[in-house]
Amino acid sequence: MTTPPGFEADIKPLFRQRDRSAMLFMFDLWDHADVAANAADILAAIEGGDMPCDGAWPPERVELFRQWAQGGAQPLRSVRRRRPACRRRTRVPGRPS
Repeated sequence: MTTPPGFEADIKPLFRQRDRSAMLFMFDLWDHADVAANAADILAAIEGGDMPCDGAWPPERVELFRQWAQGGAQPLRSVRRRRPACRRRTRVPGRPS
């Protein structure tokens, strides 16, 4: 099972400082709330090759952003916690083991 992408680990690093600076008049590409609120428009610009302004992203980057945007635009990756294989029994004084 693959872990869905998260903003901090997967999406924010896609945007360089120059991308962020170019778009600050509209939204902050390093801010989860801004990117999540504008994800559909950002995705359209990325898919159309209009963003970033100095060249289109490779398909795998576009797909990563698409998965994040269409998967609920999570701030962090989901981490499945494993349950311990067995529970240790705690010995209670005065009780037989």
